[in-house]
Amino acid sequence: MRIVYPINCNTEASRLSFCYRLDELLRLRHNAMGQKYRDGLITEAEWNIFLKNEFEPKSMAIHQDINVNREIAGKSVFWLSANIDTSIDTKTNEVV
Repeated sequence: MRIVYPINCNTEASRLSFCYRLDELLRLRHNAMGQKYRDGLITEAEWNIFLKNEFEPKSMAIHQDINVNREIAGKSVFWLSANIDTSIDTKTNEVV
């Protein structure tokens, strides 16, 4: 299984954002299916089929792409230049 990105996902940041959104939507679907299982609306066999055929492959694809895009982003000049070392004053919560 592979993620197909929208045409406007052309940077590591946008791809990461897209992957995290997919992960959240998959989590919500998992929770909804789990609730159906707990409520007796689907059988244990249907729950296991969902986990094996839908949830696990999609989760693996999402997290593989997250890892790839994080690695690329970590080497990017943009991300390196955005890493600003600042300190926070704990009394005022202001950047110093």
